[in-house]
Amino acid sequence: MFKKRFVSLVLLFVIAASFSACGKSASKDPLIGEWTNDKDTLEFKAYGTYSSYYYWMGGGQWSRAEDSEDKVEILNNLLGKERHRVTITDGELVLTQQYTDNEGEEKDTSMVYRFHKKKYSK
Repeated sequence: MFKKRFVSLVLLFVIAASFSACGKSASKDPLIGEWTNDKDTLEFKAYGTYSSYYYWMGGGQWSRAEDSEDKVEILNNLLGKERHRVTITDGELVLTQQYTDNEGEEKDTSMVYRFHKKKYSK
């Protein structure tokens, strides 16, 4: 009786630990998917790449900023690394480019990109 209960508790602990180790799945990130505006279609993929043909010249790598969940870092071979503040509201994505001033504070630039979640027809 005791042995069965002990094995059950250990099994339960292992299952709980595996779920907590999984963390936040990239595929659950609301940024994943296709976003569009009148000039470009921007697609963020769960495995860390993106495609864009107008603003970021073909695409590259992207990731959430390590220090802030509402920031994304976009890496492009031609343009280098850019940091953007991300706002998603009612199917609209707003990327606001940021820079670091002389005092080390992040500030918004005037570069703001607006996209809408691409809808698929069946």
